[in-house]
Amino acid sequence: MRALVIQTSPCGEYVDRPEGAVQMTELDPKDVLTDLFDSDDLPLPNPEAAAEIVIQRLIDAGFEIK
Repeated sequence: MRALVIQTSPCGEYVDRPEGAVQMTELDPKDVLTDLFDSDDLPLPNPEAAAEIVIQRLIDAGFEIK
């Protein structure tokens, strides 16, 4: 079992990070979705492909993904 470090974000919310994790200043949408789809809560056989599909569908619907 990994130890979690509880920290607060700039807006005061609590954030769980694995011990030794480095805070990122910019998140890539594909990485965020891949991480979500590869979690125990929502395991998918190919999380990277699922992330690409979701991003493409959002773009097709008119959303701007940076």
